[in-house]
Parts: sequence; structure tokens; C-alpha cells
Amino acid sequence: MEKKIFEWLDIFYKLRDEFKTFLEEIKDVIDYEKNLESIINNEKKHNILRIYINNKIEFPNGTLKFLEEEYKTDEERAKILGYLDDEYFGFYVFSKECDDILKNGDKKEKERIIKKRLEYFNHVGYISVDFYDSSLDLYSLYDSVINRSDIDLYLPSKELVDTLATIKKSVIYKIKLDFLLERDEKFLSSLNEARISASAVYLAKYIIEFDCCQITPAYVVDRGNFILFFFMLKKGICGVVDYVYIHELLHILHVLFVDLQSFLGLDSDHTLNPYDSNFRINERFNETLVDLVALDTLKVLHDDIGIMMFEEEYVLLSPIDRNTSSIVKSVLYPFYRKYFDLIIEASMTANINLLKDALGAENLNSLIDLVNYIDKLARCNDLYTDIKNVNYDSLVYQDYLSKIEKVINVYEEMERYQNSKKKIL
Repeated sequence: MEKKIFEWLDIFYKLRDEFKTFLEEIKDVIDYEKNLESIINNEKKHNILRIYINNKIEFPNGTLKFLEEEYKTDEERAKILGYLDDEYFGFYVFSKECDDILKNGDKKEKERIIKKRLEYFNHVGYISVDFYDSSLDLYSLYDSVINRSDIDLYLPSKELVDTLATIKKSVIYKIKLDFLLERDEKFLSSLNEARISASAVYLAKYIIEFDCCQITPAYVVDRGNFILFFFMLKKGICGVVDYVYIHELLHILHVLFVDLQSFLGLDSDHTLNPYDSNFRINERFNETLVDLVALDTLKVLHDDIGIMMFEEEYVLLSPIDRNTSSIVKSVLYPFYRKYFDLIIEASMTANINLLKDALGAENLNSLIDLVNYIDKLARCNDLYTDIKNVNYDSLVYQDYLSKIEKVINVYEEMERYQNSKKKIL
């Protein structure tokens, strides 16, 4: 046993030394991140105070009265808003979205919202609760509090919640934008090397809005149009860096083969997705197809050839649920396999009409609509568990199965449509 312990210790010391060497290699990155975090945090603190002062007149009367009586300075009172990075900043726990979670969310989500609301009421002196009390029944307590006759004196209005959410988003955006354009030496030196000036603000906005992994056309006076591809390693893509890189490269191919505005491939229609207005109507369809091509490409690189681009094999994670869900990928996979050549041709020419002409416009529109619906179903419910457990008692699972039947019918209609065109020809 003693020998085994020394063997383990030897492995530990080797790993420790390797890690120290790694930290030294990325020291510039670490220093940059610390500097960025320090600057942004200081700016956030200053802005929270400004947000409080400019909007306190809209606070609930009971809340504002308590803050002004209990605390001596606006700096202390402003803490009621929380941290800018907090998803519940600015009373967001009382937003319409959180109301919907209380109605339709799962137990864990509901408890989180209820506890956050009770913590707010506790903070403003409306109740006095020991949250460490194991016998505390959050549901009963919340019901008793929310039904009090004077509760409106402490409830933030939906208008205030929406206003603060909008302000939060714009403040964080401006802080990051100012940092990039005025103080980020790496970004500014990169612009100088590429001789880019007029597009600096545009590019900085893209980096912020699209989380530092984006393709964008740019223009340089003495060189004409060209493509810039920002690809920065970030925490969220650890283990799937190769996959994300390949996905973005596929978008670049759309630009190279068509024009500077064609990086969306089959997603050029700006009509909104009827089930989720955060996306365009063809966006999830297009992104899933790009993901499927990226998965096939990754398989060739990693499994067939043995090439690891950014990360060693031992740190790789499955990208199957990256960007689009594995559920939607499995729904579209038969379509992707059967019509691969046609999909590639349509994507590389940014012409979705090629698919509509070959398979029927009504059929393709029906498929896209079903993809959008199933995508929303997969993202907003515990559908993975229901599918794994074949949970026929779940209404969500039943809904999913009914949509899968329709997908199968659409695929059959596409085949019939394609066959009928061949007969005519």
C-alpha cells in the first residue's frame, strides 16, 4: 500500500509541475483576464449607483421608504439592485418570465424564484426570516406573504423591472465596448496590423454581441473586401473547441462561395420563428444542418485521421448537444443523410429554393415549422429525460411523439414529391 501511495504522489508531482508550466505559458492571457475583470467590475459598481439614483423614484413606496430610513448612503441603498452580472439584477425575479416559471416551471426552478423573492422581502424589512431554518416551508411562507393586503407597497412594477433589465444590458454592453475600443491593447494592435479603422466599432460590437466567435465581412480601403474570423477561446467551449471552430468555418465557406452577405446559408429569411422570437424562422433548421456537417467533419478529423486541432484527446467532450440539441439533430438526420448533396448545393449557393423546388415548398416549410416547435420543446422542458425513460405519462413527451409522426409524414411526402417530378421529367 505504501508503494502505491508513493506512485500516486509521483504522478501528482508530475501533473503539478506540468500545470505550473502551463500557467506560465498562458501568463499573458491570465493577466489580460484579471485586468479586464478589474476594470469592468469597477465600472459596474459605479453604474449600479447611477442606475439606483436615476430610477429610485419608480421603486415601490414601501421599499424606498425602508431603504432611506435604514441606510445612510445611496451606495448602501443601491445594493438592493444586486450585482450587474446577477441574472436577477434590478428586481428581475419579479419579471413576467419569472411569473411564467412559477406557473409552468419545474419544482427546482419554482423554489429558486420563490426563495429569491422572499430574500428580497427580507432585505426590505417586509418579513424577517431565517433561511437556514431547516423546517422553513418556502411555499407556505410565500403564499402568506404574497397575499397580504399591503404587498403592493413592496412589489416592483413590471415596467420598472423591464426598464432596469434594458438598462443593465446597455450598461454592460457599453462597458465592454469602451474597454475594447479604448483600453484593450491586444484588440487595438490587431486592428492596426490589419489596417482597419472605419470598421473598428462594428467589429467590437460583433465580438461582444456574438460572444467572441463570429465571422464578419470587413472593408479596408487599400485592399477591398475580405473576411475576418474572430475565434477566441473561452470557458464555455472547453472540450469542444475543434467542433465550434469547424462550425464557424462552414459559415465562412458560404461567404467564400457566394458573397459577403451569405454566411447565413439557408437562413436568409428574417421572419421571426413563431415559437421563439429570439431566432429567425429558418435559423434553427440551418444551424442544425451546419452542426451535422460539423459532426461528420469532426469524425473524419478525430477518428479517421487522428488530427486534434486545439485540444488533446483526453480533454474532448461530446459536442452532440452543442449549439442545437441532439433531439433536433436526430429529427433532421434522415433528411440530412438522404438529401446531403442537395443540402450542400443549396447551402453553398445560399438558395433555399433549391430544396423547395426539389422536395416541395409546402413540405419544406412544414419540416422547418416542426423543427422550430421541437427545438423549443427540447430547450424548455425536460424532454431528454422523458425520451430516455419512454415516459408516456408526460404531456410533453406525448406532444413530442405526435410531432415526430408528422415529421415522418413530411419525409414521405418529400419522397413522393421528388418521385413525381422524376416521372414528369
